[in-house]
Amino acid sequence: MKIKKVIGIIGEQAGGKGAVTNNIIKKYGGFRLRTSDLLKKTLDSLHLEFNRNNLTKLAITLKNSFGQDILMKAMLDDMKKINTDIIIIDGIRMKGDDKPFRD
Repeated sequence: MKIKKVIGIIGEQAGGKGAVTNNIIKKYGGFRLRTSDLLKKTLDSLHLEFNRNNLTKLAITLKNSFGQDILMKAMLDDMKKINTDIIIIDGIRMKGDDKPFRD
């Protein structure tokens, strides 16, 4: 398997993570994965509103029930299906979220 370059974008809400990601993709190519997209799919399946409060509740519930690295492990599995050398992860928010990528 070819090694992919993984770039983690970290920042506050509305802090410009999307703009930075767009600039990287425009200049170098690549694909963006967002934790919020993963959570949105789950909220949509449950017919729950997509808002900050529900995103936070769902993320905390998943992490408390299935482990603090559950979202990042899901991202790693998604990365394997993407045929590009550069993956940009938008949504590394909590201490330790980068550990599954480093391992």
